[in-house]
Amino acid sequence: MDLNKFLKYFGMLFVVIGMVAGILFIGGALMTRSFPLIFMGVMFPLIFCGVGGFFAWIGGSALKREENLLNPDIDPEKIRTSIGASCPACGATLIVPVGMSAICPYCGRKVVAGTDGSIR
Repeated sequence: MDLNKFLKYFGMLFVVIGMVAGILFIGGALMTRSFPLIFMGVMFPLIFCGVGGFFAWIGGSALKREENLLNPDIDPEKIRTSIGASCPACGATLIVPVGMSAICPYCGRKVVAGTDGSIR
């Protein structure tokens, strides 16, 4: 089980525990006419639902960005690659995207990387 699902279910468990405990406290308070138990019956759901909602929010939405970074639907053929090249004029090392050009920062010469990996 991944972290997102764990946090989501952990948060939902907290919400359920808080609601059940709150209902039991209020029920006990009404039966025994003990007013401090009514306060506890109101506070338990508030505290537990707040904590549980926070964990469910983290597991449900905040960590989704991690899944977007590891998206398996990215087509590797559409990603432009770069190759390391040497400037023919001065020998400086450059990184040139395949099928595009770069200008050498030292001598100003234009270096073109062909789609077949050749440098011109």
